[in-house]
Amino acid sequence: MKDFIPKRKKKQEFKVKYNMAKTKNTIIQEFMGKHVNDKTHERVVNCAVWMEYFADLGDDNCRISRCPFCKWRFCPMCAMRASYRDAMKIGMMVDWIADEHGLDFLFTTCSARNVKGEDLPKEITRYSNAHNKMLKRKDVMAINKGCIRKLEITYNAEETITYDMWHGKGRYKGKPMEDYFITRGLRIGDPNPNYDTYHTHLHVLWAVDKHYFKSRKYLNREKWLKLWQEVMKDDSITHMHVQRLKRGGENKEIQEIAKYAAKPDDYTHSQEVFDMFYKAIKGRKALTYNGLFRDGSKIHKEYKKAKLKHEPHIWDKYALVDTAEYVYMVKASWFGKEYAETARRELTNEEINAFFGQAEDDFELED
Repeated sequence: MKDFIPKRKKKQEFKVKYNMAKTKNTIIQEFMGKHVNDKTHERVVNCAVWMEYFADLGDDNCRISRCPFCKWRFCPMCAMRASYRDAMKIGMMVDWIADEHGLDFLFTTCSARNVKGEDLPKEITRYSNAHNKMLKRKDVMAINKGCIRKLEITYNAEETITYDMWHGKGRYKGKPMEDYFITRGLRIGDPNPNYDTYHTHLHVLWAVDKHYFKSRKYLNREKWLKLWQEVMKDDSITHMHVQRLKRGGENKEIQEIAKYAAKPDDYTHSQEVFDMFYKAIKGRKALTYNGLFRDGSKIHKEYKKAKLKHEPHIWDKYALVDTAEYVYMVKASWFGKEYAETARRELTNEEINAFFGQAEDDFELED
């Protein structure tokens, strides 16, 4: 069973997502100058200025064939593509661990208070050290067969408390802050106490024994929270999300692990905010692997090499295979505000036969 099965992008969704990402890319071009050399700057400027993509008969399915991506870590276009590819990689590892080792999975999210920008680098280090300590705790060592840790940072640009923040709508979907504000005597429209601060949190996917959820080793939310408070040396922490991973379909938890370390909407807010994000996360690993997931990551590298040589591999059965019936090769170019189609032709029979059923390619970012 595939644990991450993303839907092929329909043309309208395809255009909207890539238009938005390229627009953010143009903003980054203004902010990045003092941080990179001319060669890197040129790569980002020329990133995805054109693309060729396959389309089916009704343009209901689209998939990029060729595009000059820059693969720079802070490029919104490339970050979006890398997130999609990471989700597929993690899905393959989950399938492999479940099939070969008969394990189940647990998803946790832990965080602490927001901090000001100047404190963000040391806060990220504090999180990393705390999680490493947690891995050595007796209760965790007893259940952990391997984990993936994902660092995520968000920026709070809301000067006042909004309806979306209160109820968990819009960009705050699923994360209502009503209780947090009520305990502080605040209401919608009041000044936001977290304005101009950064929120660091860790998403962790754990491989655990199949009987973990009914065993004496089971750790409930309160136990996880206590562990996190102890390793962070902070009893004021109240947030700890814990849930069992539901396997199959377009898995939201795997998407959560795979998404950007920082959202382009956040770090394109201003030059100052971009500088803070750049200083804090440049050179740091957003995704780290432990135990069986580290083993899986090594096997995935072998799988990638085999695919480049068109050789069979034991992981072929876990690959996401594209079965859309593509008919056209379409070329689109960036015209300042959006992509516009500049050419379209029918695929040859040889191209269709060569491409049909091909597994998704890989995509890695660079600092």
